Amino acid sequence: MTTQKNKETTQDGPKIERVGVYSKIPRYDDGMDSFDKHINNSYNCYAEKNSNSELTMVYAEKNRRPGTHKEFKKMIQDCIDGKIDKVITKSISRFARNAQDSKHYIMKLKELGIGVWFEKEYIDTSHSSTELLLAVLNVLIEEDNRIISTDLKCVK
Repeated sequence: MTTQKNKETTQDGPKIERVGVYSKIPRYDDGMDSFDKHINNSYNCYAEKNSNSELTMVYAEKNRRPGTHKEFKKMIQDCIDGKIDKVITKSISRFARNAQDSKHYIMKLKELGIGVWFEKEYIDTSHSSTELLLAVLNVLIEEDNRIISTDLKCVK
Protein backbone atom coordinates (compact mmCIF):
# COMPACT_ATOMS: atom_id res chain seq x y z
CA MET A 1 0.00 0.00 0.00
CA THR A 2 1.34 3.42 -0.95
CA THR A 3 1.49 6.10 1.68
CA GLN A 4 1.62 9.73 0.71
CA LYS A 5 3.92 11.08 3.44
CA ASN A 6 4.25 14.47 1.82
CA LYS A 7 0.47 14.97 1.90
CA GLU A 8 0.16 14.51 5.67
CA THR A 9 -0.74 17.40 7.90
CA THR A 10 0.09 18.22 11.48
CA GLN A 11 -1.86 20.29 14.01
CA ASP A 12 0.06 23.33 12.79
CA GLY A 13 -0.80 22.79 9.10
CA PRO A 14 0.83 20.95 6.18
CA LYS A 15 3.72 18.68 7.03
CA ILE A 16 7.15 19.97 6.06
CA GLU A 17 8.42 17.95 3.10
CA ARG A 18 11.96 16.73 3.79
CA VAL A 19 13.93 17.03 0.56
CA GLY A 20 17.12 15.24 -0.40
CA VAL A 21 19.17 16.42 -3.38
CA TYR A 22 21.13 13.77 -5.30
CA SER A 23 23.87 14.83 -7.67
CA LYS A 24 26.92 13.44 -9.40
CA ILE A 25 29.87 15.81 -9.42
CA PRO A 26 31.22 16.06 -12.97
CA ARG A 27 34.74 14.68 -13.43
CA TYR A 28 35.92 17.96 -14.88
CA ASP A 29 34.65 19.98 -11.92
CA ASP A 30 37.76 21.16 -10.09
CA GLY A 31 35.99 22.96 -7.28
CA MET A 32 33.01 22.76 -5.01
CA ASP A 33 31.83 26.33 -5.71
CA SER A 34 29.98 25.44 -8.90
CA PHE A 35 28.63 22.28 -7.29
CA ASP A 36 27.30 24.22 -4.28
CA LYS A 37 25.66 26.73 -6.63
CA HIS A 38 24.08 23.88 -8.59
CA ILE A 39 22.67 22.28 -5.41
CA ASN A 40 21.33 25.59 -4.13
CA ASN A 41 19.81 26.41 -7.51
CA SER A 42 18.16 22.98 -7.81
CA TYR A 43 16.63 23.17 -4.36
CA ASN A 44 15.63 26.84 -4.62
CA CYS A 45 13.82 26.23 -7.94
CA TYR A 46 11.87 23.42 -6.29
CA ALA A 47 11.26 25.35 -3.05
CA GLU A 48 9.78 28.31 -4.95
CA LYS A 49 6.88 26.06 -5.98
CA ASN A 50 6.79 24.06 -2.73
CA SER A 51 6.99 26.41 0.23
CA ASN A 52 6.42 23.61 2.73
CA SER A 53 9.75 21.93 1.90
CA GLU A 54 13.12 21.98 3.60
CA LEU A 55 16.49 20.76 2.38
CA THR A 56 17.33 17.82 4.61
CA MET A 57 20.33 16.17 2.96
CA VAL A 58 22.64 16.49 -0.04
CA TYR A 59 23.95 13.27 -1.56
CA ALA A 60 26.97 14.14 -3.69
CA GLU A 61 28.44 11.30 -5.72
CA LYS A 62 32.15 12.12 -5.98
CA ASN A 63 33.67 8.75 -6.85
CA ARG A 64 32.80 7.86 -10.44
CA ARG A 65 34.44 4.42 -10.54
CA PRO A 66 32.11 1.74 -11.92
CA GLY A 67 30.12 -0.02 -9.22
CA THR A 68 30.55 2.68 -6.59
CA HIS A 69 27.37 4.56 -5.88
CA LYS A 70 27.81 5.04 -2.16
CA GLU A 71 25.78 8.24 -1.91
CA PHE A 72 22.98 6.85 -4.07
CA LYS A 73 22.72 3.78 -1.83
CA LYS A 74 22.77 6.00 1.27
CA MET A 75 19.98 8.15 -0.20
CA ILE A 76 17.83 5.09 -0.96
CA GLN A 77 18.38 3.77 2.57
CA ASP A 78 17.47 7.16 4.08
CA CYS A 79 14.27 7.08 2.02
CA ILE A 80 13.47 3.58 3.28
CA ASP A 81 14.20 4.75 6.85
CA GLY A 82 11.69 7.60 6.43
CA LYS A 83 14.21 10.46 6.55
CA ILE A 84 13.39 11.85 3.09
CA ASP A 85 10.00 12.66 1.52
CA LYS A 86 11.18 13.90 -1.91
CA VAL A 87 14.34 13.46 -4.00
CA ILE A 88 15.55 16.16 -6.38
CA THR A 89 18.07 15.38 -9.09
CA LYS A 90 19.30 17.14 -12.21
CA SER A 91 18.15 14.65 -14.84
CA ILE A 92 16.98 11.12 -15.47
CA SER A 93 20.32 10.20 -17.02
CA ARG A 94 22.12 11.13 -13.78
CA PHE A 95 19.75 9.35 -11.42
CA ALA A 96 20.83 5.71 -11.75
CA ARG A 97 23.31 3.57 -13.67
CA ASN A 98 20.90 2.60 -16.45
CA ALA A 99 17.24 2.63 -17.45
CA GLN A 100 16.48 -0.64 -15.66
CA ASP A 101 17.96 0.60 -12.35
CA SER A 102 16.26 3.94 -12.78
CA LYS A 103 12.84 2.31 -13.20
CA HIS A 104 13.47 -0.08 -10.30
CA TYR A 105 14.38 2.68 -7.84
CA ILE A 106 11.69 5.09 -9.01
CA MET A 107 9.07 2.38 -8.44
CA LYS A 108 10.59 1.41 -5.08
CA LEU A 109 10.49 5.03 -3.92
CA LYS A 110 6.99 5.48 -5.28
CA GLU A 111 5.83 2.50 -3.19
CA LEU A 112 7.19 4.36 -0.15
CA GLY A 113 5.27 7.50 -1.14
CA ILE A 114 8.46 9.29 -2.18
CA GLY A 115 8.57 11.19 -5.45
CA VAL A 116 11.61 12.07 -7.52
CA TRP A 117 11.80 15.50 -9.16
CA PHE A 118 13.89 15.51 -12.36
CA GLU A 119 14.81 19.15 -12.83
CA LYS A 120 15.95 19.09 -16.47
CA GLU A 121 12.96 17.12 -17.75
CA TYR A 122 10.53 18.87 -15.39
CA ILE A 123 9.08 15.54 -14.24
CA ASP A 124 7.76 14.68 -10.79
CA THR A 125 7.22 10.95 -10.28
CA SER A 126 4.65 11.67 -7.57
CA HIS A 127 2.14 12.12 -10.37
CA SER A 128 0.80 8.94 -11.98
CA SER A 129 0.77 10.55 -15.43
CA THR A 130 4.59 10.52 -15.56
CA GLU A 131 5.07 6.75 -15.76
CA LEU A 132 4.71 6.44 -19.54
CA LEU A 133 6.81 9.54 -20.14
CA LEU A 134 9.56 8.20 -17.89
CA ALA A 135 9.56 4.87 -19.72
CA VAL A 136 9.98 6.59 -23.09
CA LEU A 137 12.69 8.94 -21.82
CA ASN A 138 14.60 6.07 -20.23
CA VAL A 139 14.67 4.20 -23.54
CA LEU A 140 15.93 7.30 -25.34
CA ILE A 141 18.61 7.93 -22.74
CA GLU A 142 19.75 4.31 -22.83
CA GLU A 143 20.06 4.46 -26.62
CA ASP A 144 21.92 7.77 -26.45
CA ASN A 145 24.37 6.30 -23.91
CA ARG A 146 24.90 3.26 -26.14
CA ILE A 147 25.69 5.49 -29.13
CA ILE A 148 28.13 7.59 -27.10
CA SER A 149 29.84 4.43 -25.84
CA THR A 150 30.14 3.08 -29.40
CA ASP A 151 31.53 6.41 -30.63
CA LEU A 152 34.14 6.48 -27.87
CA LYS A 153 35.26 2.93 -28.74
CA CYS A 154 35.68 3.96 -32.38
CA VAL A 155 37.87 6.94 -31.40
CA LYS A 156 40.31 4.73 -29.47
